[in-house]
Amino acid sequence: MAMHTGHRQRMKEKFERDGFENFADHEVLETLLFYAIPYRDTNPTAHELIDRGGTLWGALHLSDGQVTGVPLCGEHAALFLKLFAEAGRRAAGACISGECYDSRAALRQLALKTAENAAGDETYLVLFDNHYRVLSTRLVFRGYYASAAFRAKSVAEPALLARASMAMLVSTHANRIARPDPYEAEASRYLARSLSLVGIKLLDHFIAAAGICTSALTAGAAAGNSHPCAMIANKEEPR
Repeated sequence: MAMHTGHRQRMKEKFERDGFENFADHEVLETLLFYAIPYRDTNPTAHELIDRGGTLWGALHLSDGQVTGVPLCGEHAALFLKLFAEAGRRAAGACISGECYDSRAALRQLALKTAENAAGDETYLVLFDNHYRVLSTRLVFRGYYASAAFRAKSVAEPALLARASMAMLVSTHANRIARPDPYEAEASRYLARSLSLVGIKLLDHFIAAAGICTSALTAGAAAGNSHPCAMIANKEEPR
């Protein structure tokens, strides 16, 4: 019991530091199950649930019979997972505002608002439906955006799970001006191409600092590189 208590505490402290950013999918589920299965090792249970569901999303949407067939999972755990999944769907739906961000000016204002509470260099992914309404906003990377540690999967996977049609990236410069460097511009073009391969349009990637934001994608185009995505037609604002 003491070992399990120590492990649970470490997992909770890990979450308090970084959220679920550095958790594997089974660790996310394992942590959730702390509150449905007390005093037991939920790691093997989480692994088996994900094996049955195929993904974290699938594990959270298993039928009651599939969940209760997993060791340690009874009706209480099955109900807990159902409640969590349903609450997530309800919250995601509530995040979809009626406002349409279908102009460059609106996107810039949204980018600045997204960057307001950033702590240091951070990159946020904003996802939109096909009516330019926000589906969700999430932190996808901490640190210098063009770092080799940042991968296309970090933006493509959540965009696909959310069934987004379009996306916007917002990177903050904590100790630099709001101007993309060549590395950021190249990384932005790479991500735009990567998203386009799965049918998602990258509307823009804004660099924000001190209440100002500029476009890394447009900066790349101005430097002689073709813009990798079709911007919002006839609604460009002067730069």
